Amino acid sequence: MKTIVWDLDDVLNTLMKDWCEDPDYGQKYQASFEQLTQNPPHEILGITKEQYLSSLDSFRLTKAAKKPPHPEVLSWFQEKGHLFEHRILTARPIHTSAQASDWVFTFFGQWVRGFFFVPSTREDDPSFSYEKNKKDMLKKMKHVDYFIDDTPSNIKQAEELSIKSFTFPAPWNSQKASITEILDQIKE
Repeated sequence: MKTIVWDLDDVLNTLMKDWCEDPDYGQKYQASFEQLTQNPPHEILGITKEQYLSSLDSFRLTKAAKKPPHPEVLSWFQEKGHLFEHRILTARPIHTSAQASDWVFTFFGQWVRGFFFVPSTREDDPSFSYEKNKKDMLKKMKHVDYFIDDTPSNIKQAEELSIKSFTFPAPWNSQKASITEILDQIKE
């Protein structure tokens, strides 16, 4: 059975879009999700990186961030999820990881068999990490056939490990294929 490692934010869920559309968070910066052509988008929003990350991290812990999964991805899991082993690999601060794990197993628990994270460092968080990035974590995983992420640098790092990788469409990357076209490329 082939193994797929999935990014969480903006792949399994619609976190950045939800943050951007929330009146208490991203909406006050008056930029649409489609305008966020950089990630992190702090320069586009006219704020510091720390302000953006603080706002996003606060949003991650709200009820609004616990929306159902990306519909096309959930539909794919319902149809083909049983054909693969699934692991989640996300980069986020430690204090938001328990909520993320809970969300993953609530919606994808019948398919997912591993939740991994690389702590995203924050100025006010002294936590250390065994791994510097997703590439370091992918090296530790035993067998990975496919990697799906929305960040081009993460895709490049996975490809350096000879892992077949797919860029999930987002305004901050150059992926032109649709989500369905991407997922249709994953073969048993």
